[in-house]
Amino acid sequence: MEQMELHKQNAPLCKVLALETTGQIASAALAIKQDDAAAYRFAERHSRETFNHLTELFPILQHLLSAEGLKLSDLDAIAVSAGPGSFTGMRIGVSAARAIAQATGVPLIKVPTLETFVFSDAYQYGFVACPVFDARRGQIYAGAYRLVQGGHEGLGIEAEDASVSASTETLETLVPGGAYDPADFFEQLTARGIRIEDDAQFFGDETACGTFCGTARDGSSLSPRSRHLVFPMLSQTAISVAKWALTFGTPADYRNVFPIYMRKAEAQRKLDENLLKPLG
Repeated sequence: MEQMELHKQNAPLCKVLALETTGQIASAALAIKQDDAAAYRFAERHSRETFNHLTELFPILQHLLSAEGLKLSDLDAIAVSAGPGSFTGMRIGVSAARAIAQATGVPLIKVPTLETFVFSDAYQYGFVACPVFDARRGQIYAGAYRLVQGGHEGLGIEAEDASVSASTETLETLVPGGAYDPADFFEQLTARGIRIEDDAQFFGDETACGTFCGTARDGSSLSPRSRHLVFPMLSQTAISVAKWALTFGTPADYRNVFPIYMRKAEAQRKLDENLLKPLG
């Protein structure tokens, strides 16, 4: 079981821009430090269409910054949800973040998408957060995480102008993020004593959750209406990315930030297979 301690920043990050493009909805958020040394205010904007990140991301950014009276050069850091997720979405988000960082000189924080769900408003403190997404070819992207020491309630927000405080949480990785066969992931959970009906809260798409719950016979009673299942359009947001970055993030040079590919894209896999075929 891996634990991630709170990262101590050398200097406080007063204004952080976060981007989330790995799922169906593109979103951008600003975390703005308040007068209280530990408090941040969050503002967020979402795309109106699904899987249209390339067209909608920069207008979202423009509206978000304009509403706060900020310029890109005012930022102290940029956080980007780097994957896993939609391959196209990951590339759009990371490329946009790298371009902004290169143009402004602002450092970039690479955020592992699966871990951000412990900062979702829908996450119930005390449960094990299990993001489960369709990875195709019979696999799922999944992991199991829990926040301890400090409580999650202090970071939850109800509205854009709510002030929240960063706390000294520790992230426990119970099952590391990866591409799993659904049965293998179920075995990983049960091997760690996680009862999926009692201990786990699942975040994911209906395809992956349906596949997983069909495989995990003990969880066959889970349904889309269950409190144990939260679909990402309700929970996969840039605010969660910002909170992860403020709590655990390490600013880096944009040249060292890339998407998190947990397996090859379908097009790359087919290309590799064709290259291995004998000629003639």
